[in-house]
Amino acid sequence: MWQRHSCLCFRLLHYGSIRSATEVLIRNKWESLRWEPGPLGYPISDEFQDGAFRRSNFQRGFIRWSAETGAVASRSGHNID
Repeated sequence: MWQRHSCLCFRLLHYGSIRSATEVLIRNKWESLRWEPGPLGYPISDEFQDGAFRRSNFQRGFIRWSAETGAVASRSGHNID
């Protein structure tokens, strides 16, 4: 029970205020991968510019977004669906 509530609290603290539309799209991709228990783990950075992409880093990978590709999760150089 504690773990479930701690994950929810972490999400509220980390993503409590949405600063951009791409942040919502990145968060939605993370949600589709089952949040913290999923392959990426916890977020470890805020959203930032990465060339032509907006990106957020996670414990075990990252999610990048662009208008051309949408939100794409990667882990160890391989895309995750």
